[in-house]
Amino acid sequence: MKLVLDRGICPFLDTYSFVMFRSTCRTHNNDAEAWNLRVSNSLIHLGLTAKQTIGLNYLLGRALVFYSTEITLWLERIIGWVRHKISIRIMYHFISQYYPMFLYSADLSQLSYRQRFIWERLWCRNENLYKTLHLCHDDCNKRRRISCH
Repeated sequence: MKLVLDRGICPFLDTYSFVMFRSTCRTHNNDAEAWNLRVSNSLIHLGLTAKQTIGLNYLLGRALVFYSTEITLWLERIIGWVRHKISIRIMYHFISQYYPMFLYSADLSQLSYRQRFIWERLWCRNENLYKTLHLCHDDCNKRRRISCH
């Protein structure tokens, strides 16, 4: 469904205003063409959905306040800064894609229990933490979780 009215307005809105405008009604929120049009101007694409890609670029734009020449310090500040589950998931995808070894040395002791649980759960879901078991009797491979700690 093409919505003529919002095509002229959206290029002039900042990211926050764009998302708030899209959330005003279900028709605007479900307009995938507008979301994809907005994502086409984004700097970083990780194979996430259009909404998550917009969120990632918005979070990284805000995280520049914490930027330090030492990447590990910057990433630790980001981990301490994000609070909501979807923000943590989006930043986890970014960190695991560009700085995968950081997750092994990340200090999660300063986080609340809820935040730490979300980060550790995402980290433990990583494919590298699973080991394939070869079973001889039924010729099917099963995966078993390796302990995270």
